[in-house]
Amino acid sequence: MRDTKAGLYRFVRRYVGDADETYDLVQEAYAAAWLAIRRYDPERSFEAWLRTIAINKCRDWSRRRKIRRL
Repeated sequence: MRDTKAGLYRFVRRYVGDADETYDLVQEAYAAAWLAIRRYDPERSFEAWLRTIAINKCRDWSRRRKIRRL
């Protein structure tokens, strides 16, 4: 986590824009990664796997945000 936190934060921040929401989404991404760690393939990049989880969390956040606006 120490090695990937700053890069993941920047990645999510570009997608979301809001600092508070970014912290929440990064935390959700790490929690989801922890729960899915058995599915991680060590032959592939860990950061790419983590970013995939994070972008999915961002997309979920975006969908929820659109629904709330309606």
